[in-house]
Amino acid sequence: MQSASTSPTVVAAPVRQPLTEVRNRMVRLHKEALGRGPTRCRALFPDPRSLVILLEDTFTVTERNLVVMGEVVRMREARMFAQWALEHEARAIVEDVLQRRTLAFVTALDPLRDMALHFFTLAPADAADAEAPSAAASALERSHQSARV
Repeated sequence: MQSASTSPTVVAAPVRQPLTEVRNRMVRLHKEALGRGPTRCRALFPDPRSLVILLEDTFTVTERNLVVMGEVVRMREARMFAQWALEHEARAIVEDVLQRRTLAFVTALDPLRDMALHFFTLAPADAADAEAPSAAASALERSHQSARV
């Protein structure tokens, strides 16, 4: 009779997809920083150099009350200030998960739909692509300089 193997079974931790990891960490960031996280979050790549994160149902009770009272401008100013204050942490999440540098960060808000958006421009994934933006930027700068003369 053969003896049964008594070695422990090792179960590998599930590998998360990068966009899932970005979504989960962005929700956590908003919850920790603003007191409430979104109930829905989507992340997508519209192209290889861009990342869009849509956060829905994000507002606190106070923010919702301000909108109901007609104080949309006041609420938008406060929330946009808070979202911009999270730029460093949001960039760190994207750079850590995707292993790519962020070149630009833009954030927006629709107070009537309770939706926030973060847009990131990403550095090229390979060195060959890295030269093209700087050459284009140089050409653009030269055209601006000649226009000033």
